[in-house]
Amino acid sequence: MGKQKTKSPQSQLSKTDIEEIGQAFSFLQSDVYIKFADKHPEVQVTSSEIARRKKAAKEYLPVMVKQFSLYHSPDAVRDLFLKSLVTPCLRMGEWIREDEPVFIAAQAVWLLDYFMNTSKETAFLELLPDAPVNMDDTFEVYFYDTVHSETKVWPTVYLLTERHGKEAEAFSAILKLIEKSTVKKLTQLFETNLFDFFRRAMTLSARADKEYNEQIQTVSEQIHNRTFLSPDPMPEIPEKDLIAETFLTHAPELMTDTLEMAMDVLEDRQAAELLLDFGTGDPYDLCAAYLLLCEQRHALAHLNTLTASVLAYANSRLPFSAEALFIESHIIDKDADADYTMHEIKGYWSDTPDTNPFTDRVTYGQALYACADIIPPRKGNISEELVEELQEYGLPEAMAHEIAVITHLFHHTQLRDINFGELLEVSSPDTFKKITEPSGEASPAELTPEEKLAAAEEQIDTLSQKVTMLQQALSAAEREQQKLQKQLETTESSAATDHDELIALRETIFQMQSAEAEEEPAPDDSIIFPYTTTRRICVFGGHDTWRKAIKPMLPEVRFYDRDTLPRPEVIRYADIVWIQPNAISHGNYYAIINAAREHKVPVRYFGYASARKCAEELVKLERSI
Repeated sequence: MGKQKTKSPQSQLSKTDIEEIGQAFSFLQSDVYIKFADKHPEVQVTSSEIARRKKAAKEYLPVMVKQFSLYHSPDAVRDLFLKSLVTPCLRMGEWIREDEPVFIAAQAVWLLDYFMNTSKETAFLELLPDAPVNMDDTFEVYFYDTVHSETKVWPTVYLLTERHGKEAEAFSAILKLIEKSTVKKLTQLFETNLFDFFRRAMTLSARADKEYNEQIQTVSEQIHNRTFLSPDPMPEIPEKDLIAETFLTHAPELMTDTLEMAMDVLEDRQAAELLLDFGTGDPYDLCAAYLLLCEQRHALAHLNTLTASVLAYANSRLPFSAEALFIESHIIDKDADADYTMHEIKGYWSDTPDTNPFTDRVTYGQALYACADIIPPRKGNISEELVEELQEYGLPEAMAHEIAVITHLFHHTQLRDINFGELLEVSSPDTFKKITEPSGEASPAELTPEEKLAAAEEQIDTLSQKVTMLQQALSAAEREQQKLQKQLETTESSAATDHDELIALRETIFQMQSAEAEEEPAPDDSIIFPYTTTRRICVFGGHDTWRKAIKPMLPEVRFYDRDTLPRPEVIRYADIVWIQPNAISHGNYYAIINAAREHKVPVRYFGYASARKCAEELVKLERSI
């Protein structure tokens, strides 16, 4: 019997789906859209772009409905997804037409990092073209990388700018060097972010639908109860809140803004919080994913504002993207001669000293680039052990941290620029003999005592410089060893946490299986409710009826709606996290688990459906700790 073929997503489309896709895309040819595009050329779409986007719609519509119909109606998912594909997106239009230099710079760095110290590095470097002499002057993003030399950086940048032109053949050969597993991993990362963004938009859409239905119900009751002779005017039919559509439209432009600035545009706090809390993964990986998706003509690269929002998140975390924020908020002055002057942080567009609104939004890499055009290493962190040791010697914490950062950067720059072969020349007896022997220009007998002394001092200086460089290399190697040791300890700690979580999951599964096979145990009369807990406990998941029943039993415990994504601070400051696994979305579950692991907060799972038994389970653990 032959192997059954897997159905493509497009084969799952109904006649109604196809009609709705066509109807949605007809908006791009409407007078309303054409007039808007005349004022904003960035959103003008060519027939080929429409065709690619429509193909992506046919491929991903069944996927989105399947992914989100567990908590939302298929019609609502279908409606918002199609709206997202025809919503004018200024940022996506700019990026497509200008081949955004920021993304090219990030993609170049990713390629260099990917092939570095691998068996394919030589093949990759041989395929790189010679960059134009003035490439660093003409390319819009200038940077000095701490890992790769300019002789590698600018040829890679040039390759990407000419990937569809002069260097198409070389670029195609380089793509073939990238492992398929890497391409799959990057695609999954991009898709995960895209799904997460759409889930946030659906959360707003569901809220708007609920509020609208409640308003309609109220108006219907008012009309029903109204008499013919009533002096009151007829109630007005409410308008639905279009916050989800507003969210989709403005998200790519607001990704680097503060909460207050996002609220000014969205006029909705929940929408602003959902937006600024969005995004996960390395920004260089996301930029590389977009490059590969475009080359594969993958649907994920053509989902309009959904694609743009993932790219906007990546852009907001890249070093090159926040320089304007530093300048505009008076953190630094940057004149034409590249003279950088640091200032006391002042208010945004104000000369009054104040808390800078971008303090929480700007990364260490962005601060470094804004000050000196330097791109920090992508892997490895500063040595906390070095910080602690410097503090033990009496240095203030701020100074110790600063020295650790400088040491980290110096270490990577040393690894990039030092020729270890030259450093180790002194270890060769023949080389040492050549250094210590007088040159052939004059024999020892012909030299005066003063000349012999000067020659000896020169040789001593040379050897001293070699010794200093060797000491620096040795120190760098020792620091690298310390860093690797710390990474090993972190990995071991993470493995221990995973082990504890696995045990908790096994216990939960055992309890759930036992509960199915036997009657639910009788209530534990030794526990009296309501019970006041002493620890900071957060509970996620569970049906509405379950939460309504358990809340009065545990008044000090914080319960969160199964569809609400918690802010990171909620988990960070918790002593323990409990999850009711019978009703929680996959996206929220993984977000909670990842945050708990990051902040080393223990996670436990309820093993019963009964609110009473779950409350007893929580109390028993509380008493045992």
